[in-house]
Amino acid sequence: MKKIIFLFATLAGIILVAGFGNQIVFAGSSDNLSGYAWSDTIGWVSFNCTDAGSCSTTDYGVRVDPPSGAFSGYAWSENIGWISFNAADTAGCPSAPCAPALVTTTTSGTVTGWAKALSASGGWDGWIRLSGTAADSSSYGGTIASTTFSGYSWGSDVVGWLSWSGSGYGVRSSVDLVDPPSCTPAYFCSGNDLYYRNASCVESLSQSCSYGCSGSACIPPPSIGFTSFSATNISYGPFTATGHLEVKPSLLWSGDTTSVYWNVSNSTSCTVTGTNGDSWSGGFSGSAGRTSSPITSQTSYTLSCAGFSGAAPSSITETVNVNIIPVFEEL
Repeated sequence: MKKIIFLFATLAGIILVAGFGNQIVFAGSSDNLSGYAWSDTIGWVSFNCTDAGSCSTTDYGVRVDPPSGAFSGYAWSENIGWISFNAADTAGCPSAPCAPALVTTTTSGTVTGWAKALSASGGWDGWIRLSGTAADSSSYGGTIASTTFSGYSWGSDVVGWLSWSGSGYGVRSSVDLVDPPSCTPAYFCSGNDLYYRNASCVESLSQSCSYGCSGSACIPPPSIGFTSFSATNISYGPFTATGHLEVKPSLLWSGDTTSVYWNVSNSTSCTVTGTNGDSWSGGFSGSAGRTSSPITSQTSYTLSCAGFSGAAPSSITETVNVNIIPVFEEL
């Protein structure tokens, strides 16, 4: 008989959830509950997308904040859809307290408040009471000892009794919620990623570091620099260029040409422009430099380079001048 009831509930649930297929629900990356609860009428309720390996397509889960005991996030039932443990969704519950929470003593904890099925229909309001008093005056509710939940919650005619654990299944926490660990909040590196560990010892990715991670911070991007190189020049022969913008020769007869040199490292773009209309791009001039057009008057060349995002400085600019040898006429 149980199998027949469950099959009927499964078929009804498929129709119900299909009507709410556009209601996509997500939870954070620090959900610390996982595993399954069980109802004889709606079947399995998953508390984390890792239970079914579906996180790449639908990321969901339920979290209990160790210091406060507050629940948040969503569980999933194939038959009734999303079950919210968020305080905002449980406001206006049938009786206080509404917000789901874990109330702990020194040795155990009790789940209080309400959860709500977001796709409730057919006269059912969707409320699931996490703990309370049954019709026979006995107490019920989800409980926890360290990391393992047990007990029952009540979801009226649709859900019925929701069991937090049983033979071969159960909802569990990745951290001790009764006597939670305490950590000094800090950032730390793991590989090339920067992580943050909060006071409850919950770790989360803070930033992926493009240039590696060291100590407790991302390594900053390299700064723009200049690299010396072996250069050649028609007038001067071989010489060692500094990498900074330079011209050889810088003093010439009107109509002559000069060579322009530069070698910039750790830049995303570089341009060299002259007031005479010359223009080149790239971080390196080449060992022979760039040959100017004929220069007939004083000319300024300007090197402008942009650095990597976040680097200091973010850009550099250098300017050099080429002068014309004056011609003296005898009066």
